[in-house]
Amino acid sequence: MSNAQSIRVSDTRDLVAANLTAELRRKRYSDRQAATALGLTNVYVSRRASGAVELSATDLVMFSEFLQIPITKLFEGMKKGPETSASGPVPLPDVDSNHEPAG
Repeated sequence: MSNAQSIRVSDTRDLVAANLTAELRRKRYSDRQAATALGLTNVYVSRRASGAVELSATDLVMFSEFLQIPITKLFEGMKKGPETSASGPVPLPDVDSNHEPAG
């Protein structure tokens, strides 16, 4: 993974974690209260809410259902990447298993 890709992943993880924390606080939950209500450890919730651990798809669903918010709320503020445009998805080039141009 290139440095630019790792920065992007880190930024996304931090953004989602910040949105999760904001929603927990908006609903007046501490990490400990959320953990107890979800049957998880405080460390599990805290590490995800801080961005120390990336949220899995299962985590995203669990927290969005617990907070009664759409999953997309956790991604608010994310910029569109180069693979999208105002007119829709940009087709990606065909590549082989080595990520080299196919053909």
